[in-house]
Amino acid sequence: MVSLREVIDKFGTLSYVVLATVEGTKPRLRPMTLVRHGASFFFATGSEANKVKQLESNPQVEIILQWKEEPNNGYIRLDGKAVRETNKETVADLYERFEYLSKLWKGPDDPTLVVYRVEARNYDYMKPGEWASIKIG
Repeated sequence: MVSLREVIDKFGTLSYVVLATVEGTKPRLRPMTLVRHGASFFFATGSEANKVKQLESNPQVEIILQWKEEPNNGYIRLDGKAVRETNKETVADLYERFEYLSKLWKGPDDPTLVVYRVEARNYDYMKPGEWASIKIG
């Protein structure tokens, strides 16, 4: 039996994932850096990015993490809701801990920095070498 902890632990501190949002009736996909901080997931974006408008209209997201282990790929699909992080201490802590943010924004108070926390509802997990996924959530 796979535990929720085992699934969450597959995500590194920084994971390169694909984020899906919805624009009208169409899905929109883009590569993103997902930050795992404690038991929470976050991502940052610019205030003018299309995804901000999409998430304001519909905060539902899916995130997929894939990795290769011989002989096949594995994946985790996370279904959840993106909530704009308004806690300034959390944003400042993320900014200080994750250097890549300082390459894109001037500081945690930069008005163009938008941070979202992902509230996960369900995980769909498929181990490499298996052909059926396990739903956890």
